[in-house]
Amino acid sequence: MKAMLGLCTTVLVFAALYFAQFILAPVAFSLFIIAIVWPLQSALQKRTPRLVALVITVLAIVCTFTVLASLTV
Repeated sequence: MKAMLGLCTTVLVFAALYFAQFILAPVAFSLFIIAIVWPLQSALQKRTPRLVALVITVLAIVCTFTVLASLTV
């Protein structure tokens, strides 16, 4: 009985993850980008004002996305 309940739960969780992939994929990608950029942002904030560090970080992200998009095209 418990094995059947575990199997049903597993199937339902995987089905929910499958149908939620359109929401979870961008969220996971955003968290990945945040994890990569956070050290750069904090290192720049130690040397420059917060707004300047933010602008440099955003420009670095935009440039990286532009290069990746041009490589895929």
